[in-house]
Amino acid sequence: MVQLATEQPTGEKMKITAEQVTQMTNDLFDSMLGMQISGGEVSEAPPPQDWIQSKVQIQGSWNGELRVVASGELSAAIARAMFGSEAENLVEQEILDALGEVANVIGGNVKGHVDQDCDLTLPEIGEPERVSGNCLCQHFTCAESPFYVVLVQ
Repeated sequence: MVQLATEQPTGEKMKITAEQVTQMTNDLFDSMLGMQISGGEVSEAPPPQDWIQSKVQIQGSWNGELRVVASGELSAAIARAMFGSEAENLVEQEILDALGEVANVIGGNVKGHVDQDCDLTLPEIGEPERVSGNCLCQHFTCAESPFYVVLVQ
């Protein structure tokens, strides 16, 4: 089982497991978006560089960040589900906002598991970045399109 161990102020170790991240991701896609996903396998390969990345930082007694990396096509499908909109009515900002909200919700759930004395930044949207340090990268599929959820410590 791959996991990230975080040191809590009490000296007690808190673990965020791949299974917890998978459950958080499944819950979001199922309840908020009404979309089915599969996977959650830990991936050694980095996400493609030409996709869209949304990240939120968790800062406080524990520092890390949660990244969601997806293709433009899947990001648009997420926006359609989130806003109940047809493809031809979507604008680029709505697509970026939707992917940002996915990172925000999953990041908020991670924050809740780690420590309530942390803050969550607003989502930042851009190109995928190389990861340095301890990370957990998971590969999922939705609507036949792969995407990644990366937790960086």
